[in-house]
Amino acid sequence: MLIVFAKRQSPDWAGIAADYRRGVAIDPARYAPARQNLAAVQGAVHFDHDDVEGLLDLAERRAFWLFFHDDDDFFADGMMARLEAVDIAADTCVFPLPRVHQDLVTFAPTEGEIEFVYGRRVPFFHHFHTNNYGIHSRVCTAENLRGLKDHIDGSIFALKAGLTRAVLPFVVSATVKTPCSASMLPALLSDPPLFMRQMGGFAARFREPRLPATYSWLERPLRQIAEIFVQISADFSARARTNGG
Repeated sequence: MLIVFAKRQSPDWAGIAADYRRGVAIDPARYAPARQNLAAVQGAVHFDHDDVEGLLDLAERRAFWLFFHDDDDFFADGMMARLEAVDIAADTCVFPLPRVHQDLVTFAPTEGEIEFVYGRRVPFFHHFHTNNYGIHSRVCTAENLRGLKDHIDGSIFALKAGLTRAVLPFVVSATVKTPCSASMLPALLSDPPLFMRQMGGFAARFREPRLPATYSWLERPLRQIAEIFVQISADFSARARTNGG
């Protein structure tokens, strides 16, 4: 059994950041799909979300669970062992999903015990959430791959197609919505002081996540992300003092 990741479109953030530091003007055309994978799971295979032919070819040769993901998603490095330890007969599977945001929550089924809740427990409001659903290779047809790659459209598609779903109690992934996520950026334009407070609050809150040892796969990147915003907040504050702000 394999774990297969298919990354949805995202900019080449590393290249853009490097050019920004060198003072190179950023061409908006660079905010186009690029091959860069943030999932770090032992023994996983990686694809772009639109490589349907490659996924279909693999599905003919190997059994796997496929996860679509974005570049703000993180996965447990030992998730393959967790999946191999359970017998899943359904076409798809879903897991509780921590979302690190201004409001820290874990999306979970309405009923039943789950292994870990980070923040508040909130009921699922979609059939699938951003990266918490796996698709078995036996149902990886071209139509299904195109219909399931987005979690909102995929939720509707799966129900209409009659794909079965197993709800598992353990966490294998998380999504991190930083102050620079699309949902937060409007505050930068409408209320810069509020944006700076949110940035500083995010940095302070997640600099020491204090997660259980089994969630080091999430704690490490959270610390790193928080440190970035600590530095950004300090830089903005220094510039404001220099400019008399």
